[in-house]
Amino acid sequence: METKGILRVVLLIVSSLMMLGSICDKDKGGGNPAGGKDPHIEVWPKSAEETFNFGEVVVGKSKNLEGSIMNYGQADLIYYGPSTNAAPPPFDIINYAYTFPCSLWAGSHVLKFGEKCFFTVKFAPEEAGYQTAWLIVTSNDPKVPIVYKKLEGTGVLPVSPDIVPPPEPAPKTRTQSKLTKSKVLRGQFLFVSHCPA
Repeated sequence: METKGILRVVLLIVSSLMMLGSICDKDKGGGNPAGGKDPHIEVWPKSAEETFNFGEVVVGKSKNLEGSIMNYGQADLIYYGPSTNAAPPPFDIINYAYTFPCSLWAGSHVLKFGEKCFFTVKFAPEEAGYQTAWLIVTSNDPKVPIVYKKLEGTGVLPVSPDIVPPPEPAPKTRTQSKLTKSKVLRGQFLFVSHCPA
């Protein structure tokens, strides 16, 4: 009788563990008919903020911010981009990691679980004022097929340097005036004294 009771407890524990494992698999986003797991895309600026905020940039200058694309899901993530919804300038994607699995934005890209790619966004304002656009990445993530990240920055005019007027000449002293007058008189005297008779 004791042996049967122990076996029942063991079977109960095993069945409970199997049920818990099934629930955990469902929580991970799996359970599709093919038996795979869903991909999960994440797109973030390096600052971990919600937007790519460039702040104030002088017109004619530029500022770069780095971002990343990562697959947190267990299935392969297939994505396109990144791109912007407006032709540059002022915002442009200027750099992409050239090492595997990243590549330049020609066609689609594939990221395995935990893989990450980096890119760089450039803000080069040509006029003053607040400016904004959207960074766009599309993928096979069933929950978030399109990711939008806001790009924003403000162009400011360059500050003109202060023009400093040249210093005024120092006023002549009374002694300097007398010396100058005596030199002039002496010159006239010498000129007259050398005239032929």
